[in-house]
Amino acid sequence: MKVKIAKNLLMDVLEKMHSGATKSLLPDFNFTGRISINAQKTGVQFTTSNGFIIVNCNLSDLDDPNIKNCEPGSCTVDAIKFRDSVKNITTDTPVIPIELFDDGKTLSIRDTISKRKKIVKLPRESQIHASDKVKRPDGESFFFETEHFVKGIKTVAPFRCPVTYDPKNQVILFHWKGKETRLICGDGSVFAVFSFPRNSNDKSKAATERTLLSDQALVIAGLVGDSKTVEMVWKDKDVLWIKANNVEMLVRGQPDVDYMQYETHAYRAEEAMACLEIKIDDLSEVSALLGVLRDKEREEEGSKCHSCFLEAPSDTDVVKFEITADQGRFQCEYEVPGKYFDLNNYPQHRASYAHLWLGSIAHVIRHPYLRFYFIGEKTVNVRDADLGDPDQNGIPVVKDEPDGCSLSFFFASMRENVEEEEG
Repeated sequence: MKVKIAKNLLMDVLEKMHSGATKSLLPDFNFTGRISINAQKTGVQFTTSNGFIIVNCNLSDLDDPNIKNCEPGSCTVDAIKFRDSVKNITTDTPVIPIELFDDGKTLSIRDTISKRKKIVKLPRESQIHASDKVKRPDGESFFFETEHFVKGIKTVAPFRCPVTYDPKNQVILFHWKGKETRLICGDGSVFAVFSFPRNSNDKSKAATERTLLSDQALVIAGLVGDSKTVEMVWKDKDVLWIKANNVEMLVRGQPDVDYMQYETHAYRAEEAMACLEIKIDDLSEVSALLGVLRDKEREEEGSKCHSCFLEAPSDTDVVKFEITADQGRFQCEYEVPGKYFDLNNYPQHRASYAHLWLGSIAHVIRHPYLRFYFIGEKTVNVRDADLGDPDQNGIPVVKDEPDGCSLSFFFASMRENVEEEEG
């Protein structure tokens, strides 16, 4: 095998392959961290896998004229050494061709222009990735603008609880409904919903739901960033095919789960008894303090999780976060600005919420404000908000997003608050 590829193009491929070979691995997968190269006269194919996802990246002379008339052959080498070797071979310009030459024992990597010797030799691995398995299955295609796809996954995937939940079992729900696409993810306590306009290339407008492991979704998001459109085809609930530019993926081993009926809890702002506006900077400030006061010994003993009381209003245009003696050894009362609007003869809201819920929301918000909708004393809907002029009731209107995207959350008060009321 002998093939020449511009260094910048080769590095782009190897960065993708590195991600696919080393992240979110299937336990005990015996092909971890390897890249296979298959050169044909028509082009070169790179293949790797983490055990769940098989990734193919195809290059032809349309991508780089240097690839034309390459000598056929195939080999497999270490993904990390391959990427780092090409990265650290210094060339005069990023487009200088790098030659890959396989002699049956080693893969030689060299700068073809430099008069000095710049050669790296990597030993061949015994196995070859089965690239031919990445074929488009029969089924309905779903399309995404890549910006929406990547932003949606990176926004909702972090909603996992490292204290009580195994992230490897976390899934994202993809829900196509009417003219909208939604991505939903949660840890069983707080859930994030990222929605955006459904792509016009979708032939069917029927409501459809599918789940994808969130850690695998993050790997996929890192592989498609340079494309304009992402296409998905589910063969069934277990097998998913994805294409973006010259990258094709086959995802297998997805859990067949019935995701919770999230609409029972989300999109309920019209039922709110009151709402609260708070700046993200203020929520981040108080969340950081609450994290400092976390009673880890108490959590390890199996007692209640780290939480605080939210009292709104505490005073005029002020909301208070409070950790009491019943919630931990370390207490606090901390007020930040917040505007409270009584919508249904509900002059004050006081309930206990997990610190992790508040902190995780603060990290992904896109706008300066959060709007809390208190659905009675237990359920809360939260909206990432860019606020406009007041409506007829004096409440600032949440502006529509120019890109049609929206981000919202839902969760409930802590059980301990309910028990206190019952007692």
